[in-house]
Amino acid sequence: MKIFNVVAAIAIAIASVGVNADQTSRRLIVGGESVIEGQFNYTVGIRAYANGRSNCGGVLIHEFLVLTSVGCATNVSKELQPRFAAINQKIVDGTDSKTGEVIEVKRVIFHPMYDDNKVTNEIALLVLENKSRIKPAKLGSDPKPGSKVWAFGWGRTDSSHDYPSRTLQRVQLEVKANDLCDMYEMLTATNLCVGGEEGKDVCNNDYGGPLIAEGADKNSNDDDRVVGIIGLGSGNYGEGCAIGVPSLSTRTSFALNWINEVINSLK
Repeated sequence: MKIFNVVAAIAIAIASVGVNADQTSRRLIVGGESVIEGQFNYTVGIRAYANGRSNCGGVLIHEFLVLTSVGCATNVSKELQPRFAAINQKIVDGTDSKTGEVIEVKRVIFHPMYDDNKVTNEIALLVLENKSRIKPAKLGSDPKPGSKVWAFGWGRTDSSHDYPSRTLQRVQLEVKANDLCDMYEMLTATNLCVGGEEGKDVCNNDYGGPLIAEGADKNSNDDDRVVGIIGLGSGNYGEGCAIGVPSLSTRTSFALNWINEVINSLK
């Protein structure tokens, strides 16, 4: 399988969505469930306009920082620039929560070891103009193969339905050993192989959303941990989504030192 520029691939996939809610090429969470108000408030939609459509996902990890993918933080076009972070908004556009926020993005910081010819450290931080009031998610250790994580995104709820869901979705995926993702020739140790169950998947415009290891208390998100950021999926290779092929994401454990350095620089 041919290696290609990852940011370019993600940019093409995101651009295929456009800003029209009627676009049918948008492929997102498949086989999941809706996230209700009050759950997973640290989830973020990244927008070019304050009341516009969220083109990518992210996760609040600090009162001034959103963690996402490089592809989501790249200024692909005016319509897709990461200019606003919609925090604790369960709908794909506009606002739906009295406790939710839409905060302007002040600047973007790419991981210093990011390699645009691979998927190495394919994560970025969005520095917010103003402090968020929402409680951030915590960063976790590396998940073990066989463990379960939750992936979050907006849109298509099954493989035969063309239109995106307006509400935030989540789907539970199994962490796999990296050698099960060896169909991706750019695979490195910083990647996380997840999914592979037919009928459940993440795909193109779930980019940047978090992979969450849920805490023991199902009634509280206090012990949830961010263990990955959603990256490339099988749909980028024309394989389709939710067909039993695992997806490739980025492990956050490899970036903990860098993230802490950025946090310390904000003090």
